Amino acid sequence: MLYKAGFASVFRALKLPDHTDFKDSMSCKRRRGIFIATKLDVEIRDFMRLTEPAAPDVWQKKIGQRAQRILNIIKRSTNKRIVGI
Repeated sequence: MLYKAGFASVFRALKLPDHTDFKDSMSCKRRRGIFIATKLDVEIRDFMRLTEPAAPDVWQKKIGQRAQRILNIIKRSTNKRIVGI
């Protein structure tokens, strides 16, 4: 979202606070992060430059993305059968 808002560079903190909201769990990704967005092309110590994500939902884990793809395939095949009748 930060790239789409017009920022030239987006960074993520390499060191996060020791708090459950900043850690992954078995059921979900971490809930919080520390980011810096700038319109200048700079390098920031202790931050990693991020590329714009290509995934449809950056908060969804891969297993959720795969499940969504399977559901979409089933939905499309069902719609084709209905149209063919």
